[in-house]
Amino acid sequence: MGASPIPFFKKTDMKTKFISDTVLSINIRFEKGEHKYISFQAQSNGGSYYITENEEEVKALEKHYRYGTMFRKDETFTDKPKEEKKPMTKASNEPTPIKVTDIAEARDYIADTFGISRTALHTNKAVEEQAEKHNIKFVYPNE
Repeated sequence: MGASPIPFFKKTDMKTKFISDTVLSINIRFEKGEHKYISFQAQSNGGSYYITENEEEVKALEKHYRYGTMFRKDETFTDKPKEEKKPMTKASNEPTPIKVTDIAEARDYIADTFGISRTALHTNKAVEEQAEKHNIKFVYPNE
């Protein structure tokens, strides 16, 4: 008979990131004797990384004979999602004033805050329509 299939593993609430100074592929062995091939993802600045939320993989990687020399756990890694910028909302229907220096800054604000593609904001009219749709009013320095 061949090797037994890798069993389903319990996932943890946190992800763990391992990093290497080289592009790395290794074989890990679990406590039950199963093996798994791990391929780290190459980075453009050199080195590689592997992210897992499987606690048995974390244990197996930490027990690997090259752990600490060829790869290590990235202690600075956090898997918390980034907070999105949201404009303050008012109880009234009055638009929220946003101070900007020019239409380009207004375009950037809408794109970054509401996730709208900059190509959809190619005209000044499109920028003003999106501002109205999201109940904001841009205040320019000359107004």
